[in-house]
Amino acid sequence: MFNDFGRDRQYIDVADYVILACYFTLAAILRNEMYEYKIERLRFNDGTEIVPGHLTVVVGPNNCGKSRILKDIKSLTSDQTSKSVVVTELDFNLPSSVTELVDSCEITTFTDENNNVFLRTLSSNLVSQHNVPVGLGWETSFQNLLNQNNSNTKRLFSHWFGSFFVSFFETEERLKLAKESESSEKGIMTNLLQAFYQEGAEVERKLRNIVKEAFSIDIKLDYSSLRKILFRIGENFDDCPEDPRKALSYFDDFERLDTQGDGLRSFVATLLAVLVGKRPVLLLDEPESFLHPPQAFRLGEVIADQAVGERQVVVSTHSSEFLRGILSKRQDITIIRVDRAENTNRIRSLDSAQVARIANDPLLSSTRIMEGLFYKGAIIVEADADAVFYQRIARQLERADSFHIAHAHNKQTVAKVLHPYRTLSIPFSAIVDFDVIRVRNEFKSLLEELDFPGESIGKALELQATIVGYIENVDQGQMLSAQLVELESEISRIRTNEHEVGAGTLLSELAGNLKRVRESGSPWKEYKKSGAAALNEETRPLFHRLSEICEENGLFIVPVGELEGWLVEHGLPHSSNKSKWIVRALETVPSLDPDKEKKPWLFMENVFAYLSS
Repeated sequence: MFNDFGRDRQYIDVADYVILACYFTLAAILRNEMYEYKIERLRFNDGTEIVPGHLTVVVGPNNCGKSRILKDIKSLTSDQTSKSVVVTELDFNLPSSVTELVDSCEITTFTDENNNVFLRTLSSNLVSQHNVPVGLGWETSFQNLLNQNNSNTKRLFSHWFGSFFVSFFETEERLKLAKESESSEKGIMTNLLQAFYQEGAEVERKLRNIVKEAFSIDIKLDYSSLRKILFRIGENFDDCPEDPRKALSYFDDFERLDTQGDGLRSFVATLLAVLVGKRPVLLLDEPESFLHPPQAFRLGEVIADQAVGERQVVVSTHSSEFLRGILSKRQDITIIRVDRAENTNRIRSLDSAQVARIANDPLLSSTRIMEGLFYKGAIIVEADADAVFYQRIARQLERADSFHIAHAHNKQTVAKVLHPYRTLSIPFSAIVDFDVIRVRNEFKSLLEELDFPGESIGKALELQATIVGYIENVDQGQMLSAQLVELESEISRIRTNEHEVGAGTLLSELAGNLKRVRESGSPWKEYKKSGAAALNEETRPLFHRLSEICEENGLFIVPVGELEGWLVEHGLPHSSNKSKWIVRALETVPSLDPDKEKKPWLFMENVFAYLSS
């Protein structure tokens, strides 16, 4: 019967609309359905498409398009006043009827003295009132448009109703959102603070608890003057009078939020955007701005907790601590990495399974590894001292700010930490000591993890076998005799000094010297100390060819053996004590004139060139 309804009529009158509304309402009740606005697909200018879930985190280097993605989403879902740049297409679901739409959120209209009808809500950027002229009988007009369900339907829906469903928290506006405001009549909101006041006591309780945890201070909304509303800051507001007349003098002793630092004001403004209204889609642009790492981490936790139910949160960030805060709470998120190649952005993503692998691994989820997501490229080294030294050398070169240097604890875990970079197509390289070639299977696994072509792996292993064969072709008996001589010398030294030097000192010295004696029994001792220079004239060219193959694929083998060999020609001798050496090295490097044609600067320039290619 319903299919025959109004078949021969071009327009639906008000009576018919009422019948339609009742039908759709009854049908929704019977199906236990309610309209829930949802972004179903995003398409980017490189052709990549993703289906956003509850929480999508956008990362990438500076000026790559992170904020632009949020602005494009806002434009395509609400005002459509600017041309989208990075996001070229966006799909969202439509309600089946006007009644379903009105029932899903508080759609309110306003009629002026000239009988002009407007839809009214807080603007999508949360800083002003949003009024859209729709005219009398807008329900009927829009129902007709819903029945057509074409591109014009979604365009008009975005223009009329987008601000009811989408909030955009912009960097430029955040410090204004929590500022003192005029009070407003019930149902009329011209800013976020007025909306917060009308939300009631429960939302204020949540805000106070979160601020206390993050900053160890209390915050309270002061509306005691009745004309103004503002936030106050103090140690505890549990004894605040409920009667505004008594609270008027009570608040005189407490500072206003408006006079506090940018960090606290930004944190509170972000919480307001997250807690107030709870529109289905929330876009947050670098909410961690102005915050110290602990507060950024806490804010990540809060936002992770709020992206629940049917809510979708898309957040851009440049903070590894903020991202770690999110991952500490949940792993069912999507991470988008955006980069720019001339006029086109490159989009890569990690799905929830890949994110969970990172979040549940202490090494991959560490700050130093996560920070690499925000640079143009990443360089992985073996140990902390290596990272510190190469960072100091890199600062003397031009492209240092584009690349992140992090350590993997040891060479065995270098390939492991490269996983998130490879998945997100972040350019990466690794720097390893000369003895990386010592164990064939470990070296082969590293080449495979770095995605070396099969032909390159075969050639590299052939060269490795020849070089290792030369190094380990030594007389074991002679090495044993040499070690026994060193051990006897050490025992004699201790017995000579045991009555003059404390036992603790001798034990400490013995531990270090035994390590030296043990290493002297290895044929690799001289090669760890001098690298390729210790090879003979026939074998050295083989190592140079092996290095070329490895560098073509992002693996850079230290030609001087290990870290402690880089500054020998600059007056700092090799040392078996890395802790003492790195201190002296960091003191020496600033006094050296960087020469891109000499090591170690030439070595780092080659790493940068690979990452930039």
